[in-house]
Amino acid sequence: MLYCNPQGKTTTFKVQVKNDGGVFNEVVRINLKRKTEKFEVPSQDGFQAADIIHDFRKVTSVTSR
Repeated sequence: MLYCNPQGKTTTFKVQVKNDGGVFNEVVRINLKRKTEKFEVPSQDGFQAADIIHDFRKVTSVTSR
């Protein structure tokens, strides 16, 4: 399932992901002005939640939480 919510320069997608029989919802935000994308991955099956930010200008990715 994919849900898109454009908000000016930022577009938000809600994606339903199936992983080893489990299902979780991930949020992806794409900022066209800053040329970045952010994945908000919830915790699942003993793994911590994570935010992954990719900067297309600097060709760099950062993981946090």
